[in-house]
Amino acid sequence: AHGGQRVLSIGDGGNDVSMIQEATIGVGIVGKEGKQASRAADYSIGRFRFLQRLLLVHGHYSYQRSCFIAKYCFYKSMEIAFIQVLFNFVTLFSGVSYWDSLLLTCWNGVFTLPAPFLYLLNKILPAERLLASPELYRHCQKGLGMTPASFRNCILLGIAHAIVAIGVTLAVFNGDFAGVHGDPMDFRSIYTITYTALICIQVWIVMLGSHTMTVYNLVGILCMPPLFAAFTFTYAAIPRMQYFGVAKHLAAEPTVYFTVLLLTMGLLVPSLAIRAWFFNYRPSPIDSAAVKGSPLAYSGTIQDGRCDDFTSIEVSNSSPQMVRSY
Repeated sequence: AHGGQRVLSIGDGGNDVSMIQEATIGVGIVGKEGKQASRAADYSIGRFRFLQRLLLVHGHYSYQRSCFIAKYCFYKSMEIAFIQVLFNFVTLFSGVSYWDSLLLTCWNGVFTLPAPFLYLLNKILPAERLLASPELYRHCQKGLGMTPASFRNCILLGIAHAIVAIGVTLAVFNGDFAGVHGDPMDFRSIYTITYTALICIQVWIVMLGSHTMTVYNLVGILCMPPLFAAFTFTYAAIPRMQYFGVAKHLAAEPTVYFTVLLLTMGLLVPSLAIRAWFFNYRPSPIDSAAVKGSPLAYSGTIQDGRCDDFTSIEVSNSSPQMVRSY
């Protein structure tokens, strides 16, 4: 590849091996000339006509999944880390950790792991739609799924969620708070409330970023809160642990449920409003193609991931059927 271009080479014989290895992506065809090209390639196909599906369908799926998972991992890491940054200001940089060390370890390794892992089953559009609209592949060619602006937005979203989560929790359960039995809320219970709200919002963030929902990724998404609840009750039932008794204390406090619900809705509604505005007023080519039955006629270029050059998009005014595409 020269001049910063990404090059795909395809061949079916031994004389094509050097070309395939030199290219950014090498595709080998298993044919009458043997398997030399196929063994040297990054991808192997049985017929030349399979190249269309390899690029327009599997290539598009792989690119979109990789972009979402990368941005989601940065978002959730920024969310959990920036809360500690903010807490340092509250404690005047005393070095006290806001999080329990085991809960902090399990954030990326246990609780938020199944959803992005099973996101590999997500399909941004049906395969037939992608094959019928090859111009949508320019979204991948131009790298519009992972632009500096989109990366900045996911970082800012994590920071905003962190500010709201710790701000609301500390405001509600301050020194003047008294529970149903007149007891103040201890520090372990306070950070558990924040943690619970963050777990709940992860469910909606992943669901909003999904375009198709199978049984497997639905279970992976919805299992996050129950998995955390089971872990918390088990962890809090060990007498020798500092976390002992926290789950029982929280379960008996009605304000905890209200606060978690308030935080979840407060973090979710702005995200929903922003996504709905972009979908209706600044739709991307993928958004437009997500409206079932709307034919695309491409007549220009794709700039900044937005759709200004697609024409003949006809959508019925009576309850159009749509799939998510953000």
